[in-house]
Amino acid sequence: MRDVAAWVMGERYRQIFLICALALLPALKFVSIGVATAGVISSGVAGSIPVLLTSFGILAVAGLVGPTGGYLLAVIAAIGLGVAALMGYTLRRTGSYTLTVQLSVLVSLLAVIGFFVAVGDATAFWVEALPAFVEWSTPATSAYEAESVRQMLEPFAPFATGMMIAVFWMLAMAGLACGYFLFDMGQDEGRGRFGRFRSLNLGKVLAALLLVLAVVSSLLKSQGLLMNLAIAAFVTFGLHGLALVHWARHRWQLPWAIVPVVYVMAPLGQWHFVCIVGYIDAWFNFSRRQVEPSDT
Repeated sequence: MRDVAAWVMGERYRQIFLICALALLPALKFVSIGVATAGVISSGVAGSIPVLLTSFGILAVAGLVGPTGGYLLAVIAAIGLGVAALMGYTLRRTGSYTLTVQLSVLVSLLAVIGFFVAVGDATAFWVEALPAFVEWSTPATSAYEAESVRQMLEPFAPFATGMMIAVFWMLAMAGLACGYFLFDMGQDEGRGRFGRFRSLNLGKVLAALLLVLAVVSSLLKSQGLLMNLAIAAFVTFGLHGLALVHWARHRWQLPWAIVPVVYVMAPLGQWHFVCIVGYIDAWFNFSRRQVEPSDT
């Protein structure tokens, strides 16, 4: 794996090729962000500008000749590469993977607030936007089917802002984790320069913030800003839960198979359980009370 990481990071043209190729595959878009992030971590933003700008130009041109329209692919590429630059820069500046993730949670909460300020009535916005998105993504949808989709999605409109921000945050965090892994594997010196993923802990401050948001929104029976902030904050603790899985596998030398099983099961309806486990550990820090085998 070290050889693969070193090969990817060895030449700029390889990074550009992988960023562009993977960006065109929806399921692997986070890996594209990860390759760009690894480049920024390794070379800094200034040193990565040629790779980022070239990748953006290629993707924009590819969109112009593709069926979806160049502007859309260009916007997606700009967002993805911008996230990579921001995450890589923050990790280099903070020198801590955990602190970088914690700061990103605060940014996601500010994004929720900014969205509410920008659109005013977020619920009304999503009532119109969600069916329109479905109709755009599936052009063959009939008017009857579109109306059925609208009725199905309308109950979720009050919470859509928090959920959508959380989804984008998870994509950014997947890119950051992938990029840090590539960078870390490609180093000649010791691993874990900025900390290890299994040591990630979102901390009691964010846990307390979520508790306050949840309690106040429940008391006020709010389905607006406070509830969406609580949703966005709660989802982030799923990353803490995944880190705990890695820690448990390492601590008790469990089979590697347990990790992919959790990664497959979590998005299929068990993500809330992973979030709850991560949230509890943020409060009580069970994992830090144990000594890892490599530390003894």
